[in-house]
Amino acid sequence: MNAPLEAEQAQSQENEIDYLKKVKTKAIRTNIIVFTTLIIVVGLLSLVFLIGIRVKSDDVNIVTNVYDENEGSFKIVLSNGKRLNVTTRPITDMDDNGDSITAGYVLTPYSVLTLPGKDCNNYTIGYPLTRDFNITIRFRDKDVVYVVRNNQLLELKEPLSEEK
Repeated sequence: MNAPLEAEQAQSQENEIDYLKKVKTKAIRTNIIVFTTLIIVVGLLSLVFLIGIRVKSDDVNIVTNVYDENEGSFKIVLSNGKRLNVTTRPITDMDDNGDSITAGYVLTPYSVLTLPGKDCNNYTIGYPLTRDFNITIRFRDKDVVYVVRNNQLLELKEPLSEEK
C-alpha cells in the first residue's frame, strides 16, 4: 500500500517542478523581448531627435559670406527651416616641414526634429583665411566643395576625389 502513494507524490512533485521551469523560462523570454524592444525604441528616438537624418542638397540653403575684413574670415550658413546638426571633421595634410596641418573640413548636415524650446533653424560656421584650404559639405545625394584660395571662397563644380 505504501508503494503507490510514494510514486504519486514523486510524480506530483516532478509536475510542479516542470511547471515552475516553464513559468521561469517564459518570464525570461518576455523580459528579453521587452528589453530589446525598449533598446530599439530608444535608439530610434535618439537617431531622430539627437543625431538626425542626413539631408539632401536640395533641402538646404547655403549662404556664404565671403571675406569679412574685420574678422579676417568668411562664414558659411546652412539652413533648411528645421533644426540642423552638423558634424565637422578636419582633413589633415603635411606642410613643407612635414608637420601635420588642417587642409580643410568636411561638414555633414543632419536634419533633427525640433525639441520644445529649441528654435535653431540654421548652422553657421566661420573659418579664418590665413591659408588655402577646402570645405566639403557632404549631403546625402552629393558633395558641395568650396575652396579658399588667395582670400577668396570659390565653389567647385566637380568634387575633389576623397574617400567617403
